[in-house]
Amino acid sequence: MTKTFNFSLTPDALTTQVKTALAEALSRIDALVASTDRSFAATFEQLDSIESDLEANTSGVTLLAHCAIDKDVRDAASAMESTVGKFYIDLESREDLYKALKDVSAKGLTPVQARLREKVLDDFRRAGLNLPPKDREAFTECSKKLLELGILYSKNLGEVTDFLAVTREELDGLADDYINRLARTEDGLYKVTLDTPDSQPFLSRAKDAGARRRLHELANRRCLPDNADILEEMLVLRRRLAALMDLPSYAHYVLEERMAKTPETVAEFLSRLRGKLQPLAAKEREQLLELKRTEHPDAERLELWDTAYYHDAMLRRDYAVDENTVSEYFPAQKVTAGMFGLYEGLFGVRCTPVDVPVWHRDVKVFDVLDAETNTAVGRFYLDLHPREGKFKHAAVFSLIHGRTGRTPVSAMLVNFPGPGAEKPALLTHDDVETFFHEFGHVMHGMLSESPYAHFAGTRVARDFVEAPSQIMENWVWDKAVLRSLSGHWKTGESLPEELFDRMLAARRLNIGVFKLRQLAFGLIDQAYHGPKEVSLQETYNRIYKETTDYSVLETVRPEASFGHLISYAASYYGYLWADVYSSDMYSAFTASGNPRSPEIGGRYRKAVLAMGGSRDEVESVREFLGREPREDAFLESLGVS
Repeated sequence: MTKTFNFSLTPDALTTQVKTALAEALSRIDALVASTDRSFAATFEQLDSIESDLEANTSGVTLLAHCAIDKDVRDAASAMESTVGKFYIDLESREDLYKALKDVSAKGLTPVQARLREKVLDDFRRAGLNLPPKDREAFTECSKKLLELGILYSKNLGEVTDFLAVTREELDGLADDYINRLARTEDGLYKVTLDTPDSQPFLSRAKDAGARRRLHELANRRCLPDNADILEEMLVLRRRLAALMDLPSYAHYVLEERMAKTPETVAEFLSRLRGKLQPLAAKEREQLLELKRTEHPDAERLELWDTAYYHDAMLRRDYAVDENTVSEYFPAQKVTAGMFGLYEGLFGVRCTPVDVPVWHRDVKVFDVLDAETNTAVGRFYLDLHPREGKFKHAAVFSLIHGRTGRTPVSAMLVNFPGPGAEKPALLTHDDVETFFHEFGHVMHGMLSESPYAHFAGTRVARDFVEAPSQIMENWVWDKAVLRSLSGHWKTGESLPEELFDRMLAARRLNIGVFKLRQLAFGLIDQAYHGPKEVSLQETYNRIYKETTDYSVLETVRPEASFGHLISYAASYYGYLWADVYSSDMYSAFTASGNPRSPEIGGRYRKAVLAMGGSRDEVESVREFLGREPREDAFLESLGVS
């Protein structure tokens, strides 16, 4: 039976619920340690069960830190998020528990049991259990402080309410629908917030370069000086942890459990890819600059607040693709139903709405049923539109990782444009692509068949976790899929074939520029977590300029709002790394002659999604492909070789 969460808790009630759950978990762990039974079932399986139950009893509470309407509830949930995190840190610092687990024999275990034993023991080692007592204590103290700082950094981002006040003239270039939905200041100016539905169209369409620059500066000064100071402190603590483990850098520590394994492998991968992308990006920048000169003849370079604007202008001029027109064909409700249809056909599931408590009236909930057996395999929540205090980007939160006897539950938080006074919520094609990406994470969790929560769904190597979501982006470029996804909000007409053909022709437009931006973030992340202490601002600005040829203003500090530095520390390269695998796996669908093949989809479900982290990720990819993974499809998708 799928767990139903209560999202209407008061701050006191949610605090009590978490503390009760922690006390129960602690009692069970103490009993595990005190027992003389050192069988695998009484130790490793019991610990997995305890942690799974604790997650089920606390995750609904801690999710509220990122989406509750009431700030007092968000604050209380954030405090409990820290409390739960510290509990796990204390758990992995318990020498008596570590000893009890080490006493369990490795003989006679199945492959997945042996992997659980190996991974759990390694988690304790990585928590400092093999260090001398004084160093172990320092390691635990650093870990707890890092947890607190990371939560605070993310909380600061989530609470941002900054906006740019602009005149009607500064909105020239924006659609009337966009302008009419903007809130106003007391003196009649228009508020452009930093939420994606406001900021992205403004940077893409506002003709006033000065106004675009001001919004760019506002967005990249978020959370200053607090988050810059927090990040400085976190990097000091991360270097301290690496030193305690006798490792050259925090990147060395993190990458031990990634597919890449070493910073040297990451550096080689990024350097090789940069060498392929930079010539392509240079040509693209020159074309963008030429377009800029049609408006500003004396322009000598592109600025960061120019790229989206001239990219959008190029789309309209050279391909007759207008995102405002395209979005008319993608009402959010129609996209959701069409997306479900694709997943249902590929993976043999059905998504059915259910009426259960939610944290906001806009949230929709669905159960996932196996189409063949009609049994429940999971549940997910969709929270699609922005509001004050809500998580600002796009992410999937796993509320329950599935295991034998427990169905998984996930919540997807994104920030797509909401409905207007006269129109439903309409998505750009980029929004549709993001929807498919994030829902790929949802289904990765839903279709897990791991017997242990430790390996369920998205609990794979961090530099592989994006592959099962990135692969899904390919289907938004499939004509048959877009036909099922689209329906003009007035007429119901599917996306016209000739418009799709123009969109497809423009698919790689300026891809070098955009991928180099992502690559620069990976390099900056690696530099921050390297062996040497670095200046955050100087390092960011230098690497970004060297990689992309764009200059970063001295007045901004993008690292103060670079949220992935918290959750993807030394792992941001993983987006590009995982794209190698996602492109290769998608090639199996296209090679079959039917990208929507249920047979290929079923094989992918069993070999990759169902396995989660219960075996080496490359082994899962190899089984699905029937060969060793290759980079060819990835490079072809970029238009380089």
